[in-house]
Amino acid sequence: MKAMPRIWSLLLAALLLAAPALAASGDGGVLPQIDCSTARVPITQAIYDLFVGERGYEGPEPMCSRTHDAWLNLADGAADIIFLVAPTQDEFARFAAAGVDIEMKVYGYDGLVFLGNEANPVKSLTSSQIRSIYRGDIKNWKAIPGGMDADMDVYVRDAESGSQRLFESLVWEGYDMPDFASPRFIEGEIDPAVAQSVGKMTVYLDMDAITQSVHTNRYSIGFNIMSYIDGEFLGSGGGSGQYVKATSSVNMREGPNLNSDEMGSLKSGTRLKYLGASSKDDRGVTWYLAKHDAKGEVWISSRYSVLEGSASTSLKLFSVDGYAPTTENFASGDYPFLTTSYVAIRASEPQGSPARELYDWIGSDESRALLEDNSTLSVDFSESIVLATEDRDPSSNARLYGAIAELDSRMLDRGELYGFTREELQYLRRGVFALSGKYFGEGGYADFFAAMEGYSGAFATDSDVSGRFNDYQRENLGLIWRYERELIGGNANRDAREAARTIRYEGGSKYMSGDDVLAVQRALAAQGYLAEKECDGEFGRKSEAAVKAYQTDNGLRQTGEADLETLMWLIG
Repeated sequence: MKAMPRIWSLLLAALLLAAPALAASGDGGVLPQIDCSTARVPITQAIYDLFVGERGYEGPEPMCSRTHDAWLNLADGAADIIFLVAPTQDEFARFAAAGVDIEMKVYGYDGLVFLGNEANPVKSLTSSQIRSIYRGDIKNWKAIPGGMDADMDVYVRDAESGSQRLFESLVWEGYDMPDFASPRFIEGEIDPAVAQSVGKMTVYLDMDAITQSVHTNRYSIGFNIMSYIDGEFLGSGGGSGQYVKATSSVNMREGPNLNSDEMGSLKSGTRLKYLGASSKDDRGVTWYLAKHDAKGEVWISSRYSVLEGSASTSLKLFSVDGYAPTTENFASGDYPFLTTSYVAIRASEPQGSPARELYDWIGSDESRALLEDNSTLSVDFSESIVLATEDRDPSSNARLYGAIAELDSRMLDRGELYGFTREELQYLRRGVFALSGKYFGEGGYADFFAAMEGYSGAFATDSDVSGRFNDYQRENLGLIWRYERELIGGNANRDAREAARTIRYEGGSKYMSGDDVLAVQRALAAQGYLAEKECDGEFGRKSEAAVKAYQTDNGLRQTGEADLETLMWLIG
């Protein structure tokens, strides 16, 4: 698999694990309680079918609690293992309150895709056009080359959905984002197809509803996750691409007749995935077999429902910046809006527990085959990261002092970083510089390193001491720095602008901007490469020249871009 430069901004150093396999066919076992985001239903159902359906395991069916609730369920113990995107600050706080650390790893990269109707002649959009559409600057399709004269209908998700948070973090990276706050709904049961207009946009709770609306509205645009679209709408996951829509309140039944047990009811307008089978009862009434997220397979009478579809023939997936949303473009990193898929457990899960065994199985050749067969993911496995939630004083951590003392004499193992909080990792990283005599004037760091045996701070800047590093220090600095970037990508702070993106001059009137740009400029100014008045968060020609000068002085590749290597030395 070739390098994926844009994926570095999501999670770095993805390495294939040699994971043990679970029990072979016929051996049986116990499957943990799985939970997931809506986009990962096809994957989690395939895992359940493999182990329970084929291998005789026992265990509950997977839950589909959506991204936010799945994270909370893992924190509270209602779920044992989850498949979804990284946690938000609020979700991370729930783990901290419960005293639970998170262990997680990547199992693949997907795409946030933009959907249109096949009747729309527009086939490709740029990232800038997408932002302009959702900002409200473009309201009519005629503003897009080849577009028709028609007002746009623009769809988004609610704030707690996984696809909405990806939309906000990926599409708006480095740009001012409109307020996409979801509307407040009345407490109680919510029909998944319910939508509420907010300005010129419509907020949907349900992934199927947003996709079905694009399917029926030729002037619309929405977004979804590629693997879910492929499995549930385009037919690759065995779906028919059709829906059963309730035309009035209707009972769901276990079989295709009135004598079968009731399995609950549907409100008028609710859509369920049609599974491609129908049957007539002794009255000659047709019944449709459909999929309900909570009830599984159900039968619905055609007297109170209709078939809609096929979405596969009317949906269009827009190319973005010239790249189609394909597995190949996810693998290469060329598709601009890549999403990272994580599997997570509680870090305290013991060896041999059902959750630990399934977590370790993700990364095996067998899991790779299952993921590739049931998704459009570019399957790639990373090592684990452990998100430590405990708030503690680094100066009281003897293990931290011990690790710092050895940074210039041996290469740390990645596993030794597990359990350190982000603040402690910052002390560990700065310890590389302390061993070569970096002077720390800040109170916390000054007091900490002053207590370290043999410390004598004599040099003012990172550049002063970097030339004194031995090979262990250089390698350890890279290890710590990359691990910190991984924690930023999958930790409490979901501001994508803090991820390790490459900062470059792009020309034009709209420069790359954001908090990370400002951090680079301030670091350059602190070392005399840029004037303080030029630290404005906009990466222009002067910032590019300053980066190139810094790279020249420090023996780095002279690109003028603040890439991973440059950021590691410049910001430390």
